[in-house]
Amino acid sequence: MSAKIDFTTFEYSTDEQIVGKWIDGKTIYKKTIECGTIPNNTTKQVPTGISDLSEIVKWEGVSHNASGTSYAPFPQNYTNNGSMYSGATVTGRYTKTTNTIDIFQNSGFESQTVIVTLYYTKTS
Repeated sequence: MSAKIDFTTFEYSTDEQIVGKWIDGKTIYKKTIECGTIPNNTTKQVPTGISDLSEIVKWEGVSHNASGTSYAPFPQNYTNNGSMYSGATVTGRYTKTTNTIDIFQNSGFESQTVIVTLYYTKTS
C-alpha cells in the first residue's frame, strides 16, 4: 500500500524542499519559482537558483492574466499549423546549460504572470 500525502503539511515554497525518492534512489527536491510577467512575443529566461540539478522528474505551474481573472496550466504545449508557438499560448522549457526556465508567450495574448514548481534530483 502506498503512503498517503498529508495535505495539512503539504506546502509550496520558493526554498528547496526534500519531498521523496526517485526510482533510482536519488532524493527528489521541490522548489517553486516565481517567474514574473512574460512579455508578448518573446522568450524570458528565468534563473532557477538550483545548484547541481541533475534531472527534472516533473514540473507544474500556472499562468494568469494581469487582472487575475483568467488562469491556465503552464506549460501549455499546444500545436497549430505545425508550430509549437502558434495560437495564444504560454510555453516553456528548462535549459540545463543556463540553468533557466525559458518561457515564451505569443503576441496577441495578454501578458501573463507565471509560477512554476520543479521536482528534480541533484548530481551531488
